[in-house]
Amino acid sequence: MNLIELFETQSKLDARIVEEKGLQERDLLPEKVLALLTELGELANEWRGFKFWSNDQESRNHLEKYETMDGHNFYAAHRNPLLEEYVDNLHFILSLGLELHPKVAHMEWAKDYEGYVDNPSHLIRTASTTDVFTALYKRVVVFMDSQELTDYAKLFYLFFTLGRKLDFTLDQIETAYYLKNEINHERQNTNY
Repeated sequence: MNLIELFETQSKLDARIVEEKGLQERDLLPEKVLALLTELGELANEWRGFKFWSNDQESRNHLEKYETMDGHNFYAAHRNPLLEEYVDNLHFILSLGLELHPKVAHMEWAKDYEGYVDNPSHLIRTASTTDVFTALYKRVVVFMDSQELTDYAKLFYLFFTLGRKLDFTLDQIETAYYLKNEINHERQNTNY
């Protein structure tokens, strides 16, 4: 996974949205934080593991089947609901980093990230997925209050820890991110 390219790709989408929506003078950080918190809830809802009251706790981590107008069936990798929600969150996490500092992708912590993924924290082995979700919510609030790079880095790393807990590979995440980024650009083309 090339983090620099992910940040650059997100930067292009963010710049397009700001330009086309006339948001140059607006502080978007509060909306981005709220959007991330909302997306985390949507991700948890697709995961379903916290729903102790339900008999249906099976994660929505599967490919959805679609039928084209001419009757052919296909499976779309970007329509894995759990993975799609995960990369929706990734869009906002990248965007928050860029909001913090436009050159965040070129900072040393980002270059070191891949080593972190290869040597996951103890959270992957010991914490429940519910614990990681809860820690992420807390980490988003801490970042919002401090707006410090160190708190952003902890949020970023914890988010990828969740990806590991959800059994996503870096290749799956990267591929799904770029597919969703194309969809997001297409939405801008159609005045979404």
